[in-house]
Amino acid sequence: GHTFEVLKNVDTLVLDKTGTLTEEQPTVGTIHVLGETSEQGVLRLAAAAETKQRHPIARAILAKAAELGLELPDIEDAAYKVGYGLTVGVEGKLVRVGSLRFMREEGVVVPPSLYATQERCHERGSPMVAVASGDTVVGAIELMATVRAGTRAIIRELVEQCGVQATYIISGDHEAPTRRLAKELGIDGYFAEVLPEAKGGL
Repeated sequence: GHTFEVLKNVDTLVLDKTGTLTEEQPTVGTIHVLGETSEQGVLRLAAAAETKQRHPIARAILAKAAELGLELPDIEDAAYKVGYGLTVGVEGKLVRVGSLRFMREEGVVVPPSLYATQERCHERGSPMVAVASGDTVVGAIELMATVRAGTRAIIRELVEQCGVQATYIISGDHEAPTRRLAKELGIDGYFAEVLPEAKGGL
């Protein structure tokens, strides 16, 4: 009740993007294939590697593999480098899943075309993880943010019924996807590429 009492005095609303406007867990979007491995083959390797992980990207990959009914092989000798990637043994081969930086650090040659793909993913605000079998990158998985159900209606109600005059998104993402989300949701403006510790000071 107190929240609604205070809300009538609010004229500007600033909303954090991830976890507020969009779900914490992304969903698998495009699977980019390199060489002869199929989309399901790339997903199967990534899901096998992520079997024991619990972070949002791992859950998204595992959910997609389950949706497609993929049988995942057992893994051996898993090693996780925080923030970069994961190395596991799968069916006698070393499989790596992670960032392009992680691939380079591991001595895996990254095709130039994959850097261009990563740039397009970043412009859309979509994280991308590369998948390598042995020393060869076989593909990459793009992950998409999902707008929370009912978000558009709630924002419209705040503006029309509660007297909010201006709405903004605040996000650590690049400008292009933040601008696109603001337009999609009918939000007036945005602050992009804001570090977590700086969000409270805007």
